[in-house]
Amino acid sequence: IRKVWRQHVAAIMMASAPLIVTIVLRFLLHIPQRGDYLGYSFFHTQLTMLGVYVKYLWLLLFPFKLSYIHEITPGFESFMTHHSPLEAILSQSIFDLRILFSLAIIGLLLWSTIYLRKKIPGYSLGLAWIVITLLPVAYLLPQGIALAEKYLYLPSIGFIFSSICLLSYLWNKYKI
Repeated sequence: IRKVWRQHVAAIMMASAPLIVTIVLRFLLHIPQRGDYLGYSFFHTQLTMLGVYVKYLWLLLFPFKLSYIHEITPGFESFMTHHSPLEAILSQSIFDLRILFSLAIIGLLLWSTIYLRKKIPGYSLGLAWIVITLLPVAYLLPQGIALAEKYLYLPSIGFIFSSICLLSYLWNKYKI
């Protein structure tokens, strides 16, 4: 068991190494950022991003009403300017219905990824691909835009792969 645990820790460290190097280099070299956190708050930015992740999944499932500017929370568009209404971001709470719904969807996907990893490994791989390719735009480091459809080009490969694996599994098991 220890050998398997060490392999998992090594894999996680290798996967997180580029992010850690990027953060360290930005701070050491004083590389300017492309923007600031939404509402100038990391916590509220991450609360907002929970809804953005669900919106990304929605756009992958139903690519209709595509737009350059999306409303990510009522009264706040997908990028922040000096004239943006900050109260739309700062008034959010972990107990807001929209955020709880987003947490439930993300939790369900995480649970299904773990539960089905041995039965349908391609499904888990596809969902992992979506997460990994969305990490650079997850607003862990401030950037210009919180939600843009161009960020879905690479995650769509994982979405298609996981969908095909899931449908193939259901086809073979239930002869749909």
